[in-house]
Amino acid sequence: MKLKLGSYDREVFALMLLDNQHQLIRFEELFFGTIDAASVYPREVVKAALNANAGAVILLTGMVPSFGKA
Repeated sequence: MKLKLGSYDREVFALMLLDNQHQLIRFEELFFGTIDAASVYPREVVKAALNANAGAVILLTGMVPSFGKA
């Protein structure tokens, strides 16, 4: 996932949608935010899972590294 989400310069919220055998159906980048926040709407997460007929969902966030912050 580091390869998928690590190149962004802002927050990314993504889903791994899995079937009942926990095989990947698809990877979907759902929300993009600013450098330090991303708004996530639960109904959109549920809608994506239902549309894919997913049996399981893994939630992912691509956090921007903060160099020099204390």
